[in-house]
Amino acid sequence: MFVRNFIRMGILIGILLSAIISKSVLPDSPGIHFSVDELTRYIHISYPVPKNAPDKIIVRCFWSLPDQGRWNKAKVFPFISETAIAMVLKENWKEWYEEGTIHEFRAAGLTRTVIFNPYPEVQSHGLVDADFRILLENPKGKQFAEYRVHLHADNRDIVYIEDWSQVIQKKEIVLNRRTEPEERKWSFETNLNDSTGSTFGNQLFVQSLPDISLTALTYPLNLKGYYAIFIQGKGPIDFRLTGDEESYRLGSKRPGQERLWKWGRMDRQHLVLEQAYDYTGSQSGTIDYVKLIPLTDEKVKELESVYEGKKDKLLAFYWEPYSWAFHYGCWQPLDHRKAMKGYQIGEVDLLDTQVGRFGMKSVYESRIVDQLLLDTHGDPIGTTKQPTTNNVGMMQQYTNTLDASIRYGREFGIPVFANFGLSNCYKNTNLQGQFSIDHPEWMRGNRLRFEVPEVRQFAFDAFEECLEIGVDHISVDLCRYPDAIDVPETCNAFLRDLRKLADQWEQERGSKINIMLRFPVLPDKQGHLFDFATWIRECWVDYLIPSALAERFYNFDLRPYLKAAQATNCKVIPRIGYSLNYPGLVLFRLRQMYEQGADGMYSYRSLTLSDPEILRLMPVFSRTEAIERWWQRDQAQRTHCSKGIYIAPLVGWFKYWKQQRIRVWLEGIPQRTVEMYLDGKIVSKCDGPPYTLGTEGYESDSLITPGKHTLLIRARDGDGWLEQTFQIPDVGERGEWNY
Repeated sequence: MFVRNFIRMGILIGILLSAIISKSVLPDSPGIHFSVDELTRYIHISYPVPKNAPDKIIVRCFWSLPDQGRWNKAKVFPFISETAIAMVLKENWKEWYEEGTIHEFRAAGLTRTVIFNPYPEVQSHGLVDADFRILLENPKGKQFAEYRVHLHADNRDIVYIEDWSQVIQKKEIVLNRRTEPEERKWSFETNLNDSTGSTFGNQLFVQSLPDISLTALTYPLNLKGYYAIFIQGKGPIDFRLTGDEESYRLGSKRPGQERLWKWGRMDRQHLVLEQAYDYTGSQSGTIDYVKLIPLTDEKVKELESVYEGKKDKLLAFYWEPYSWAFHYGCWQPLDHRKAMKGYQIGEVDLLDTQVGRFGMKSVYESRIVDQLLLDTHGDPIGTTKQPTTNNVGMMQQYTNTLDASIRYGREFGIPVFANFGLSNCYKNTNLQGQFSIDHPEWMRGNRLRFEVPEVRQFAFDAFEECLEIGVDHISVDLCRYPDAIDVPETCNAFLRDLRKLADQWEQERGSKINIMLRFPVLPDKQGHLFDFATWIRECWVDYLIPSALAERFYNFDLRPYLKAAQATNCKVIPRIGYSLNYPGLVLFRLRQMYEQGADGMYSYRSLTLSDPEILRLMPVFSRTEAIERWWQRDQAQRTHCSKGIYIAPLVGWFKYWKQQRIRVWLEGIPQRTVEMYLDGKIVSKCDGPPYTLGTEGYESDSLITPGKHTLLIRARDGDGWLEQTFQIPDVGERGEWNY
């Protein structure tokens, strides 16, 4: 029940947008009042903005101990949605949380709310007792309004884990100094300076030599009932409770930001901290504190109500043990179970398990395709363009990857597909398979040529081996990579014979073997190579996954695919764009897809346990009623949220990716007309969402050129415009525009 209950969380509207439940007190200034949020225990302070206030105002927030008048900058942020919080740029967060300063737009005559975290500065022995002051200034810094209120709250029931010297394994921890990697000890540092951002100047730190994993620590607890668990600290550290099978890699997303991990019953649970393991070995990490807040049964029921409604849509997720092994040690079969637990928690219906790409070494226990057993290279880490790791090789040295996926998929009630990417040979790297090495004449660039009969037979042999191992169904990822196909008939011939292979195994097993196909949508340059209408008509495909090939065409039209599948047994479950921000941009696209008639959604995202925010959201994806309720709440709360424009910035490895698009979320105002100006020239005008700079087509690939740029976004707000300006930095050598 614990695992089931803790993930039945809300979409965290409760953190920022839930009903405020504590009683108000008589304010010091007219019109100001405060209340305490039950889930976070943050203090919500609401104040009126004068009717004659300018369109842009500066809000400065301070706290003081009672009657002392010694004003300190308050850790605050505006009352905004979870989507806006997820998209906040780091400079904005720093201004809010470190400077106590918020910019409000077009707020004249409205009530605005700041959210204040009283811990630890104004909380003593669990009691909050402080004066709070809000100054309103015009853009030139001239003050035109001031509000004061006395804050009080009783938080003595909150459990803060700050003193890490109290762990059970005291011999594994060094006190009051930073350890060296070769010491093989955790360190609990105290008396740190303010630059670390740690509360009370304390933090727990872990580091070791890359090939050494330190002993896990256990913090003893004796709690009963439901608690919400928050983490604050840079991380990464892997957390679990003693009753958990799986660990969660956590750390604050921004300095000082508390991150909700989960909630559930804490009866007989201790807290376990494990050193994180990544590409190149054991990682260093820090944690400041853990906060546990008791919850009533009524509050839990309220937060879990977001999942009410019939599960009426399919949820398919791509499961990539290859990528998981980069980030987590996977050295015994049970490690696969821990990783796959997230798919059970998220109520996934179909699990598309990667076993390789034709032409490369296999990522399963093949005896037909040579296995990837030693070193490989991964995506960039920091300034390292191509880090190498043996994590994937060790996974295959010590486990049977596909067998483990099948076994635990059946235990969790999730059908498993064996997924091969059409082709990527990774030519001249340690990933390249012997088949492509032996037959360069059967390659086109970095891909195998599927017009060659021997290439197709090689693929059939690998699929048959997966069926022999016991996989439930089979899957082809034609998006990885489509240039293995020269003309539509080549793909048709391959799929025709693949269906014959599946039919033969159906007769032997006496059960249906489904074929899933992911392929580029029609607007993509290679979309014309894939004759999906014939696939459906000839019954070669059971699950059709139209997908944007890169980050273009996220909002493609589903009607051609739905029309082709009408009155057939083929299910159309489009891929959701993997860089869309959660929850708002994702739920907008899902609502759009389901209104058009999609049977479900497919996600290419595989690391579910590293994103508890997404994991909590996953059960909503398969419930149209829950999605509609989410949007109803969003609309109801918009007038209460601070107005703002939030963007998903470009993030690339050493350069901006030309296929990326800047996407926009409007906060606190209706979703109406938006105009975007790049360096003073209008480049986009949208009458409603989705809001994208430029178009989603290839013509906008070169819209943002190297160098610095200014982006002005205007959004219609009543009879005026909400305007915000963003600076796009020069790509430089890193090419990262981070949150």
